[in-house]
Amino acid sequence: MTVPKTKPLEITVKRRKIMACINSRKTLDGYGDEEMAKRAGISPWTFSQRKKRPEEFSIQELWNMGIKVYLSDGEPKLPREDVLDIS
Repeated sequence: MTVPKTKPLEITVKRRKIMACINSRKTLDGYGDEEMAKRAGISPWTFSQRKKRPEEFSIQELWNMGIKVYLSDGEPKLPREDVLDIS
């Protein structure tokens, strides 16, 4: 008996996208969590907690880490995952 695949929850997809951007930036810059926390302007502890719920990162914190966030109709949008622009 085959179990049908279920679509991931919307929040799970959003969390994965945010963490993909953060991890890509970390890799490109050669930074660890402490350096990224410093760039974001938050403590390493807060950074580790926000990694568990990445939707709680503010737009300013993401910008400070070098991640572009676009605003459309008042809603923050990350770059499309097929063309991530984290320069």
